[in-house]
Amino acid sequence: MVNVAISGLGEISRLHIQGVLRSKHGKLVGVFSHSYERAKEIASIYGVKAYKSFEDLCNDKDVDAVIITSRDEDHFPQTIQAAKAGKHVLVEKPPALTVEEVEIMNKTCEKYNVVCMPVHNYIYTPQILHLKEIITNNELGRPIFAFASIFHKIDEEVAKRYHGTLITQAYHLIYTLLFLFGDIEYLVGYVDNVSYSKYKNVDDLAIVILKFKNGTAAQILSGWCCDDLTPTSWTWMVKVFFEKGVFTFNSMESLTYQQPASYYQSRTIDFQKTFYNIVSYFIDEVLVNKKQPLSTMKDAVRTFYILNTIKKNANLGKIII
Repeated sequence: MVNVAISGLGEISRLHIQGVLRSKHGKLVGVFSHSYERAKEIASIYGVKAYKSFEDLCNDKDVDAVIITSRDEDHFPQTIQAAKAGKHVLVEKPPALTVEEVEIMNKTCEKYNVVCMPVHNYIYTPQILHLKEIITNNELGRPIFAFASIFHKIDEEVAKRYHGTLITQAYHLIYTLLFLFGDIEYLVGYVDNVSYSKYKNVDDLAIVILKFKNGTAAQILSGWCCDDLTPTSWTWMVKVFFEKGVFTFNSMESLTYQQPASYYQSRTIDFQKTFYNIVSYFIDEVLVNKKQPLSTMKDAVRTFYILNTIKKNANLGKIII
């Protein structure tokens, strides 16, 4: 068995916990939160340890791996500390707040011979894996144009806890398109705040046009400013036009859960299952069967570099090489 501890017990941690419980070889052994009362509450539900500090978690010899779902600011120091303690790491996105930190995380985990895998959960959906197979096998000819979107309303008070729709949400779209089409040749972007009045420094709309080295053109749309509840919703969609056909994945056409959530997308079954799938892959395939992650920390470095480039040059009307 692979003994797993969870660091960070916010909304998304419950999906990671379910991923551990649903895996073949994973066993939840402990949880950590900056609120010890919260840690004890969750620990009592699952019959596991509650750690008073992240150091206590890292010093626990029963722990083989840690899933870091804590605040974005904690991802970098906790990954470094866990790696030095010999723990494998599955770290939520964004893995850090700068590309330099992501590079250090990757090098540190390599130095201490532990796996560090980013939560690039969107590519672990059966639909995206099927799309990758179609591209690899040239089943529909050459991909010509792709459109990918994550577009839903997030309340301003919730959004202030994050780092804008570009870094927090468009991150998913960038690594997904890199997984499908390879590296980019150039891009141009627009990033803005169009709906928030109190926290004007939080971007809630990002539009990026990309050209990939394989010849595919693409557009991504990332927004926190509006919900789209129409039958052909852009809440989470990937559409690819090929020479011989079109592939469309629209998560909102699947079932949704009627349960409380801070944003609408998290109620979809597809979204929630991405976490079950990636946690199971991390434990059962990467740690036990020694397979490579479908998307690595090197991919996270490239993703973050692209996002930083967009943020730096957005709205200047420049084509970025």
